[in-house]
Amino acid sequence: MKHLNKFKTFENASINDWGVLLDVLQSDIFDDWNIQKIKGESFEGGLDDPDYKLWAFRTDRGTLSSELTSDVNALSIYNIPLNEADDFWNALMEVKSFVSEMISKEVVVSEEAFGDIDTGNHVCNDYDIRISR
Repeated sequence: MKHLNKFKTFENASINDWGVLLDVLQSDIFDDWNIQKIKGESFEGGLDDPDYKLWAFRTDRGTLSSELTSDVNALSIYNIPLNEADDFWNALMEVKSFVSEMISKEVVVSEEAFGDIDTGNHVCNDYDIRISR
């Protein structure tokens, strides 16, 4: 049972909490960093994957959408160039602290490095933001 509780840590954030997070990100991050909402694209690991900076809610089923629904479990930000990654991380940490205080819940940010398909060189980072219950 102890392991199930850890797994369910992020399952019960309310839609209002996600709405607060999105509002803060839109005013403090997305506009300044020119991050656009997803427009129906998907990431399949090929040449057709979007290469511009974008954000999307991810649901329990792994689908991506700009619509806030009750089964959201993360807000993901994609394609932050490597040369912007440190400054972007610092900006996210400021937002994380602010949102955590506003909603009285822990906000967790993770970062994942991605490389160029042809060369394998690290070229951008993706970020997942989750809200604990």
